[in-house]
Amino acid sequence: MRAFLFFILFAFSLFAQEGENLLQKAETNFLDKRFEEAIRLYQEYLTFWPEAKDAPKAQFQEAESLFQLNKFKEAIPSFKKTADLYPTSDYAPLALLRIGDSYYRINDNKNAIKAYEKVIKKFPQMKESEEAKSSLSAIKKEEAKAPEVLAVSKEELSALSFAKKLYEEEKWDDAYKSFAKFIEDYPKSSYLAYAKLKAGESLYQQKKFEPA
Repeated sequence: MRAFLFFILFAFSLFAQEGENLLQKAETNFLDKRFEEAIRLYQEYLTFWPEAKDAPKAQFQEAESLFQLNKFKEAIPSFKKTADLYPTSDYAPLALLRIGDSYYRINDNKNAIKAYEKVIKKFPQMKESEEAKSSLSAIKKEEAKAPEVLAVSKEELSALSFAKKLYEEEKWDDAYKSFAKFIEDYPKSSYLAYAKLKAGESLYQQKKFEPA
């Protein structure tokens, strides 16, 4: 009997170690921006270890990998799964915030607003709530903006275009600094809300998606 129990404990230990190794491989691929492979590994991990302590992180990172591949429609249900299956984890508020970000990226402002408002209601004391408020403000200002193009100086437009180019090239640190300088140089710009939103997103990208 003791030998059998020892065997069971040994097998369980090996199984747990296998899960840790698999998760580490997924993390390595994620950090190296091999998102397709990261998704496969996260899904495999979640199939066999859905109740593990790192399962919330794996579920969120799977969704975040889809987001980084610009597969926003696919990312939304994956982020929702994070929030629904692991509502008390540190990744729940971050997942809800990213749902709003995903809707915003596909120009679905109505659902983006709902998602951001949900973050604010459920997690009023979390930093994600402040980010949701900032995104809400940016969306509402965009929608309230008059349809005609507002006059801007050539220098202002050039500075904004340069920051936007860095953002699109995923040069997050340089993009953040450029948007921050734009905010400082043009505090009354009609594009101030946009610049603040992109500065926040650029800063967020540098944090490697760790929760608060």
